[in-house]
Amino acid sequence: MSDLLKRLAYLQTRRDRTPNLDLARDLAARNDKAGIREIAENMRSENKNIQADCVHVIYEIGIIDPKLIAPYAEDFVRLLKSKHGNVVGGAMTALAEIAKIRPDITFKHLEEIKSPRGRLRRHH
Repeated sequence: MSDLLKRLAYLQTRRDRTPNLDLARDLAARNDKAGIREIAENMRSENKNIQADCVHVIYEIGIIDPKLIAPYAEDFVRLLKSKHGNVVGGAMTALAEIAKIRPDITFKHLEEIKSPRGRLRRHH
């Protein structure tokens, strides 16, 4: 397990999101593309807690600077199919941030983006 992943809330056995926010701010402030890539790759983790924390870190980075997460837009579109509402919600948040600078991506995937919202609404 990398030192970067050890900073995730779940791996620190924390129930709050502060470690994820701190990690997102740190990666964004340092413009750490390699670190952001590592977190993005772990959005596909088999461990749903690691996956959810990584999605959270990435969308928080996107709130700070959407350009840093725009290369992962296709990954967020794929995450819209997740069974886990927090992952879908995080992917939607990330896509909303990316849309501020790359609306073409949003339009390209409009049907996929619209679909999960209806699915989540029916279950809640």
